[in-house]
Amino acid sequence: MKRFLLTLALIGALVGALPTLASATVGGENGRIAFARGGDIWTVNRAGTKQIHVTQGSVRDEGPAWSPNGRWIAFTRTSNSGLGSDSIYRVRADGTGLRRIVAGGGPAWAPDGKRIAYAVRSSRAIWVANVDGTHRRALIRDVDIPDPYSCEDAADEGGCWLGSPAWGPFGKRIAFFWQYAIDEQGGFATVKAADGSGYKDITGGFSEDYSPDGAWILFSQYLYGPDTEESYVGYVPWNGGDERRVVSRSAPCCDALASMSAGWSPDGKRIVVGSEDEGIRTMDLDGSNVRFLAVGNSPSWQPLQR
Repeated sequence: MKRFLLTLALIGALVGALPTLASATVGGENGRIAFARGGDIWTVNRAGTKQIHVTQGSVRDEGPAWSPNGRWIAFTRTSNSGLGSDSIYRVRADGTGLRRIVAGGGPAWAPDGKRIAYAVRSSRAIWVANVDGTHRRALIRDVDIPDPYSCEDAADEGGCWLGSPAWGPFGKRIAFFWQYAIDEQGGFATVKAADGSGYKDITGGFSEDYSPDGAWILFSQYLYGPDTEESYVGYVPWNGGDERRVVSRSAPCCDALASMSAGWSPDGKRIVVGSEDEGIRTMDLDGSNVRFLAVGNSPSWQPLQR
């Protein structure tokens, strides 16, 4: 598994963002794109016009994820009390029907639209619950990650952080990110959605999204070395293998290069990438034909039923 080369300061910044990165895309026609800007959730069409302000207020909303039927947006809401106060909400695309689901962050919908996977910082675990918040269960905890990456051995130093879940389109596996609290070691892996078994390392970086056909997993990576920083988005076979980069940025150390987040289009032909530096852009799988849509980050592409 690839290693993160992160300073403690950068690790601290990333931990705050862990639960907000991933979403899940199911097959269908390409609809609107949800994203976060200024602590609110917005949507925009594929042409970059007709922006809709979905949520607004004194709290911070981020990490939107469209439901498989394209009718709801789940997202993470952080209250003014700060770290550890995250909750997951869902809302209709027009801003109506707001309701709280459960404490946690980084929601990823199951393909049947009946459950979500999410992260809970305090328990250092990935959880699964019904969309009404019932039947909550821990899918995998940091102590369940097998050797040689034993988080249990690091329990006295904070264990491991888990986040960024992404649910496979056939409902069988869930990808998630993990990283030692005191070390640069980390990456993302997958487990069986039914019971958290079948752990498999995939590669370094943050799991972002499965392709609609389930063949690939989109991920983002941030590498921090003594001389340079690098932020990029790529994709890798669902069971591991050679990665393919889509878009990459680098800068001299230590310029605080913006990290990226990404999602697949429902038709599987394009991806959407977001960063604080460059906003929301769509592009082909080789990084060509880039279209800027809006200022924002943490994009998710709405599936429309065929």
